[in-house]
Amino acid sequence: MLQRPPGLPERPRFRYLTVVAPLIGLALTALAVCLYTPIPRRASSYLAIGFALIALIAVIAWSQLRRHQNRVLAYEREISLREAELASYQRAMRERMMRIRQEERDKLEDAHPEPSLCLERVALRISSVWEREPGDPDFLRLRTGIGTVPSRAKLIMPKREGGASDSVYASVQRLASEFRTLEDSPVWVDAARFGLIGIAGDEQAAEAFIRSLVIQLTTHHAPDEVKVAALFDERRSDAWSWLRWLPHSWDDAREYRFLFRSNGYRDETMERFLAELRRRRRAAIIGDSRKGCRLPTFVCLIPNSCAMDAHPEIGKLLLAESPPEGICTIVLAPSKEKLPPACHLVIELWPDHGAVARPTAMRKSAGTQEREAAAPSGRFTPDGVTLSEAERFARTLAPYRLQRSKERAADASPGECAHGAGTEDVRIGQLGLDGEKKPLAVLSERRAGAAGDDADASSGTAL
Repeated sequence: MLQRPPGLPERPRFRYLTVVAPLIGLALTALAVCLYTPIPRRASSYLAIGFALIALIAVIAWSQLRRHQNRVLAYEREISLREAELASYQRAMRERMMRIRQEERDKLEDAHPEPSLCLERVALRISSVWEREPGDPDFLRLRTGIGTVPSRAKLIMPKREGGASDSVYASVQRLASEFRTLEDSPVWVDAARFGLIGIAGDEQAAEAFIRSLVIQLTTHHAPDEVKVAALFDERRSDAWSWLRWLPHSWDDAREYRFLFRSNGYRDETMERFLAELRRRRRAAIIGDSRKGCRLPTFVCLIPNSCAMDAHPEIGKLLLAESPPEGICTIVLAPSKEKLPPACHLVIELWPDHGAVARPTAMRKSAGTQEREAAAPSGRFTPDGVTLSEAERFARTLAPYRLQRSKERAADASPGECAHGAGTEDVRIGQLGLDGEKKPLAVLSERRAGAAGDDADASSGTAL
């Protein structure tokens, strides 16, 4: 909280009474002298009294003016001193807040690194890979770009009281408003709070933006807790085929991928995915909030909502205002008018910036106010990843595997194994891309690993 600004002393005023009162006394005295002086001597008395009055008036006026000047000088010195103290305090507070703001910006950049740093973390096997867990506050928080965000460290204005001028309080208000936001900081969206997110903009820009989200998603979250599913048509298969390398696109048994290209997937794979959506939908209806009903979280990518025409039942579940438990759907469209009306959040993309827009057709429901409070606001510069960078990232991440410790795997129930319980004992490891065994690298205390085969040489399931 900011210190209350020092009150200012009252400006001294010239005290005319100190001059008038002595003059009145002298005038009364002179009148009395004249009255008791004999008539022959009155002329000379008048002259003497006149000179005396003039001299006394001059002496009194000069002394009072000197006293007034001294009071004015003391007042100005006090004002200068208090202004200097206020300026020194504000300068020290500004320096402190700048340090705090820089620390906050550094923490945000460390928690929400840019996509190029995600590629670097995976390539160098940094310990922060797959570090986020469902209980963490940053679980499913995804960076959208760089912009201005509210600062957590705010200066609180003191209660205004008498004594401080408007200019002093105006300077304090400018100081408080200066540190309400963080400029050039990561802007993120909490995908866990938005079951249906719409992205509107140019197709190539939107796809580059989606690639940055997926890279963050698969860098920070383990494949037993977050799955990536995609439904796209054959026309854009080249833009989405890189997803097949991601461990998060496979089921836990690595029998099939959750990638559905038109006329290029097995019906039984779609039926399994549909059955999982139905199960979660039933859990949401009956209010079953157990962890097993929400994990793993499915992030479903739909590059074109028209792709749902061939799968109306899946579209009915994924594009609903209240999606199944543990499902987050991201839909792309050329404009926000072509997005599903049930979108909880809409992100519009332009060539030089992006912005969060409110869907006009969204009905007010329970949780809408909470979503609005959690949604980013204002303009930002969106992140983007090229297709070649995404392909390189996915191939680098492909050899990463999860292996549960034998002790916990033996003690865990089938339901816990299916839903990723006991993740504290899960480890990450990898083989080199050339197949040569590498020394086991512990990537975090909660996870270390065992190696697996190439991600694309498994069941051969079509996309």
